[in-house]
Amino acid sequence: MPGQGTGSGLSRAAIVGTLTSPQLATLCDWSASRRGGYGYIVPCGNEATLGTYPSQMTCISDIGLYSAPCDSLTVGDYEDCMTAVGPDECLFITTDNAGCMALRDCFAGI
Repeated sequence: MPGQGTGSGLSRAAIVGTLTSPQLATLCDWSASRRGGYGYIVPCGNEATLGTYPSQMTCISDIGLYSAPCDSLTVGDYEDCMTAVGPDECLFITTDNAGCMALRDCFAGI
């Protein structure tokens, strides 16, 4: 698995919805390593909590759900967002990072 200071090792231009299961596993593992590991939960106030996926399998499955209708989300968008958020999951809601905005748009399309 690539180190925390690098990207996932996948092409930043690749469309997330076209990744194979092994490629999604790589992206999921990289993301979890940046954000506190699988199952990491953060309270965000007002009784809201955000966190990482509980497992690699859940990550792979969920990314497939929201990326299918979002055909423009790139690995670079995803990596940029995960880097911006880091272990502070609550930043996902408030950051103006372009990658996170693209990812939030994909969630809204489900």
